[in-house]
Amino acid sequence: MHARIPTLARPATLRPATVLPAALMLLAACSPDAGPEGATTQVQVRDSAGVRIVEHPPAEGPPVAVPDSAVLALGQGDDPDYLFASIMGLVALDGGRVAVGESDGTIRIFGPDGSLERRTGGNGEGPGEFAFLGRMTLLAGDTLGVPDGRRGRTQFFTPSGDHLRETRWNGRVPGMPEGASGCFTPNVWDVFDDGALLMLGYPCVIGTGEPGPRDYRADLLIVDDETVTEVETITVMTVTEDPSAEEPFMQFVPPPLYGRPALAAHEGRILVALPSLGLRIRALRPDGSVAWDLRDATPERPLTPDLQRRIEESWSSTQMLMYDEPVWPETLEGWDTLKVTADGAIWARSMKPWPDPAGEIWTRFSADGTARSRWQLPAGFTLHDVRDGLAWGVTTDEMGVEEVVALPLPE
Repeated sequence: MHARIPTLARPATLRPATVLPAALMLLAACSPDAGPEGATTQVQVRDSAGVRIVEHPPAEGPPVAVPDSAVLALGQGDDPDYLFASIMGLVALDGGRVAVGESDGTIRIFGPDGSLERRTGGNGEGPGEFAFLGRMTLLAGDTLGVPDGRRGRTQFFTPSGDHLRETRWNGRVPGMPEGASGCFTPNVWDVFDDGALLMLGYPCVIGTGEPGPRDYRADLLIVDDETVTEVETITVMTVTEDPSAEEPFMQFVPPPLYGRPALAAHEGRILVALPSLGLRIRALRPDGSVAWDLRDATPERPLTPDLQRRIEESWSSTQMLMYDEPVWPETLEGWDTLKVTADGAIWARSMKPWPDPAGEIWTRFSADGTARSRWQLPAGFTLHDVRDGLAWGVTTDEMGVEEVVALPLPE
């Protein structure tokens, strides 16, 4: 990804940070589980062969709408300390502070009043430097875990931005399976509180090479300083291949709603959501056994002809993939992103094709999975973290200017 450098700076309109502490006090007594709509109480919990099953009935009413009324916004004006270039990660810290990481390796930490407290990182090979900064993760004690896919390592920082240590995975992840093809590089998806890395190994096509469906499969891995644990092999997505074509090509099935996994680390377990499973999250132990299974019976979102048309136009214009006769599902199935916030809550994003003018829809579950609420964010807002009643995310305008925005969640 190339960094987007704003070429047109708008007038500085940093919104008053004095509102933030008041907003935190106002929302401190509010729980998203208490939302007037989109919340449910008739949850069923049972045990099946040692697996804890949590089943939620269909949600009543629409998701709770989060107003587009930011209490803090960073990214305007002409001060370079407050302009961003391709934000890759954002985590909310204690006391209303926020850490923002960009693809050039820079990490900036802002105080609750929006002032810049620390700039660290940068491009390079040394301690605290990055070739390509990935998605940031918050560990226990507000320690930051920041992966670098090109250097094959994850580095750790204190909440104030001091470099602590690193864990290298380059050369330690199991290699590509024999006979596999079309492999992607391994990825760090999350970091456990003890610093172990949740990784997805080499996603590769596995099959006979004959025309027809073939699966992209990858190993779920836990990587620490000493060991690499292979937890389970999952199907990342399914493709069809025509080896007889003059230029061999692959098509994702169904386009472009392929089975991208959603993964997160949670209390020593791996949370896994796959579109093929619908609205369902499994929690795996390090040995691959299932600890609990969370299921949601809320109807999945219909895939309308208008939305199909806009997706087709967008994908064909980018010339990323070509389809002769796309086969579309009837609904947008499953969750495509999982997040675990500082309070232990689990947030799952409803599958969102691109482009989509509607705002993201997220379902929040309590740490034990028994309480549920649903939230719809403003259009154009990409959620990164939730803490102390505030939804932290990024917006991008038509000029490519990015803003870091904090939105208060309704009562």
